[in-house]
Amino acid sequence: MTFVLHGNTPVYVKETCTLAYQLTAACSGSKRLSTDAFCVADCSNTTQGCIACGACFSGARAVTPSAPQQIVWNGELYEFGTTASGCSCATGHAAPPGAYTFSIDAYLTAEDAIAGTNGYTHRVDFTLPAPDGTVSVDLGFIGI
Repeated sequence: MTFVLHGNTPVYVKETCTLAYQLTAACSGSKRLSTDAFCVADCSNTTQGCIACGACFSGARAVTPSAPQQIVWNGELYEFGTTASGCSCATGHAAPPGAYTFSIDAYLTAEDAIAGTNGYTHRVDFTLPAPDGTVSVDLGFIGI
């Protein structure tokens, strides 16, 4: 599944290891679903120890009319737990077919994106499975 971010004017989205977005399911109300298991062990692997991750980029990524951005999601939702050795871990399972909402904040400046201020939340409702595995996310601002 690929979310394609595009717009009529340059905007910025926040990035903290990955682009910051939210996914909710119609059946879960406003509860945010976990769509990645970045930097944690797989709960089903009983021999794996804790994962030590280094620092990752934290900043803003530009989305322009000539350079849209993509967020690729493997279609799995994750539940988190702890391994027998005390490490954080996650178990993934395929997201069930149904209605979902993708949300992301867009900012007019990189500084606002980094600070998380003056953002505008863009929401797109879609159904899984999505046609062609793609969801278009318009980050355009009206009047700009």
